[in-house]
Amino acid sequence: GIERQNSMSPGAEFLVLNTYILTGGDRLANFPQWLAMLGSLIGVSLAAGLLGANRFGQWLASAFAATLPMGIAQATSTATDYVSTFWTVCAAVETLQYAKKEDRNALFFASLAAALAILTKPIVVPYVFPFAIWIAVVLVRQQGWVKSGKWGLAALLIVLAINAGYLSRNLLTYGHFANPADLEYHSNQLRNLAGVISIALRNAGMQAGLPNAPAWNEIIYKVVLRVHLLLGLGLEDPRTTLAGYFQVRPPSTHEDFASNPYHAYLIIALCGLMLPLRRKIGRRTLLCAASIALGFLLFSFIYKWQVFGMRFQLLFFVLFAPVAGTVLSNLRFKLLGALIAGSLLVLSFPWLFSIDSRPVLAQNEGEISILSAGREQLYAVHDPWAFEKIHEISEYVLKQGCTQVGLMLPGDDPEYFYWISLGAPSDSLRIEWIVSGTPSTRYQPDDFQPCAVLCKGCGIDPTPIRGLPLDFETSGYTVYMEK
Repeated sequence: GIERQNSMSPGAEFLVLNTYILTGGDRLANFPQWLAMLGSLIGVSLAAGLLGANRFGQWLASAFAATLPMGIAQATSTATDYVSTFWTVCAAVETLQYAKKEDRNALFFASLAAALAILTKPIVVPYVFPFAIWIAVVLVRQQGWVKSGKWGLAALLIVLAINAGYLSRNLLTYGHFANPADLEYHSNQLRNLAGVISIALRNAGMQAGLPNAPAWNEIIYKVVLRVHLLLGLGLEDPRTTLAGYFQVRPPSTHEDFASNPYHAYLIIALCGLMLPLRRKIGRRTLLCAASIALGFLLFSFIYKWQVFGMRFQLLFFVLFAPVAGTVLSNLRFKLLGALIAGSLLVLSFPWLFSIDSRPVLAQNEGEISILSAGREQLYAVHDPWAFEKIHEISEYVLKQGCTQVGLMLPGDDPEYFYWISLGAPSDSLRIEWIVSGTPSTRYQPDDFQPCAVLCKGCGIDPTPIRGLPLDFETSGYTVYMEK
């Protein structure tokens, strides 16, 4: 019933689904993200080695990525950003492998990794594209246009084959490879220099806020505002803004808003050192940094800014980790790199131990800890009132002996609360969406006849749904079933 979920690339969700089926529950649902972080740490170390970093530099690259606040928050969640990051890191590693060693196997694996990255999340495309161009240039120089064209066609076929399932389904459902309404909703509508500067500056500004530094954060905000005034644009121009209001906030321990300010300022410093150290770090490191920067600009060219965009920038920071490790390992004072890595580790403690939804250590009286809280407490941590209300309604439905339940919910309602409260997974339980008037209506199963329909936002509408009369309404939740 949620078109954006039906139409978007499903790679990470496939992985979560497999853990759910294999274990009969959700205890491993966050493992795809956790394993993606682990794989990314290995990948950035390998990439740093291919850039010419010594073993110390490879450790520094992994430390840079491991201590990213957003990365730590994502690695224990069921979001999708670290999975897409992992596949993109794989594509970058294979690009470097081919550029350095002319390993033809790397061409196949780079194509496969890019295909899996796109299958996971379309926002990777701006970051994959510069590495694809890099491989294409090296190929043409080494093998000429004809052989390069054959490799390019093979790569395209691999990408299309891996993504053919959901793309063809979208084509049948929406008449396009992507849901046109969703595509228009997310796409930047001011694709000129001013629009790119606006979005890129706000994306960067979200990472600039420091703790206990309101004056500094206010300066950054005013700089961003001043640039927008010079461009003749508003900070929340609807052509470049999807959701929210731009602010320069202190770092947050909420998984949707965690920023990486320490790493962001370190990147600025390292970029300043790259030119003086260009002979030591090598041309390939400069090209890698330029490819990542181009990816960031292309991302700002394609997609609108949104207040939840912190998650999407994880990819940028993880990709930069090999460059960071290579530059730090080439500093004259070797101890400085170790001190920086140690400092990043210490600064990451709030996210290691005190993420809002899954804290290891309770910070204040009344807060929960994953070491002592029950599962229901952890489920309800973001919205305990909604969980309690849904739990009450579900218990009422189950007491009536009903196990064939239809759902009619808004796009942001916590559907999973219904699964938990109704006792999923269970062989006797069936939950289906009741959908009408949307492109996905055609996929409703013909054999499903609910004994109860649970609706959010229906109000007190006496019109029966699937032949079921209105039973009761409470706090915005409506139940339709035979009394």
